[in-house]
Amino acid sequence: MHIYPVFLPLKGCPFRCIYCDQYLITGSDHFNLDEHLNDIAAFCKLHSSDEKEIAFFGGTFTALDLDWQGEQFAKLSPFLDDKTGIRYSTRPDCITEADLLLAKESGVRTIELGIQDFSDQVLSQSYRGYNQATAIKACKLIKDHNFKLGIQIMPGLPGFSPQSLAETTKLILDLKPDFVRIYPTLVLRATKLADLYQEGAYKPLELKEAISICVDLFQQFTASNIIVIKMGVQIDTLDSNAVVAGPYHKAFGELVKSHLLIHKLSKQIPQTASKLEIIASKQDISKLTGHANYGLNLLKQIHQDKIFKLTVDTTATKSIIRINSK
Repeated sequence: MHIYPVFLPLKGCPFRCIYCDQYLITGSDHFNLDEHLNDIAAFCKLHSSDEKEIAFFGGTFTALDLDWQGEQFAKLSPFLDDKTGIRYSTRPDCITEADLLLAKESGVRTIELGIQDFSDQVLSQSYRGYNQATAIKACKLIKDHNFKLGIQIMPGLPGFSPQSLAETTKLILDLKPDFVRIYPTLVLRATKLADLYQEGAYKPLELKEAISICVDLFQQFTASNIIVIKMGVQIDTLDSNAVVAGPYHKAFGELVKSHLLIHKLSKQIPQTASKLEIIASKQDISKLTGHANYGLNLLKQIHQDKIFKLTVDTTATKSIIRINSK
């Protein structure tokens, strides 16, 4: 699936969320779909034979009136065909039957809900303005209208705990969305969350903790055929001082995938073997050697009594570990 993203910084948002600064994230506070049409045309031509979607991200799409939504859909109508649809993201308290009927007749195929957490305690302490029941109702409404459903969650918001994580995880598994995005909470400057952090009233997740949470969620969701399409916020427009605190890493998702690979390889290691050879597939080599040998060093740290040799096999479909007899 190819995605052409169009960002609506804060457009339609009923208020500014405790953690959010869309200007910092997108690098702009301006939106005009007309400015994207030539690029969208080129995108559609380039991927003419592939499945693709033109996606409205940021802001709250359905908090804007139906006439405005219809105007945006009309501008995209010339690009839509059996391979090309529309996707948008919105809040669970801002989606109605009328929105979904318009979306259905306008070529929308996928709707993402920025739920962030299903725990009433977390939603309340994060001033999200809705509760668990509203979030569940919105998910079911979208599925009942046969749209693909995506859920965005943000582990580490105020009020977050192992109990709230377990509650959110169970509900996602029960609701069975088509996909999930996992964005561990970051503290961005000029937000209310930054004020709470500076006051000592909020403690963000550590990087290792956020990675561990995402590893566990990835395993649970994929085992239930729920695709995890993104882990961690990659914000290329941020300057070096934008993130005040929190588990930020430019390659966060890759670090999570390194942990997943190491967990899988560790299960293949005989306890009695002292010398082992990692046969790495081409697609896994970056998970082992990228970011100063992050994955390889992690494996060595877990198995300090073993000696590892790394071999790359470009023909291998998966990575394996075998006893090194040399």
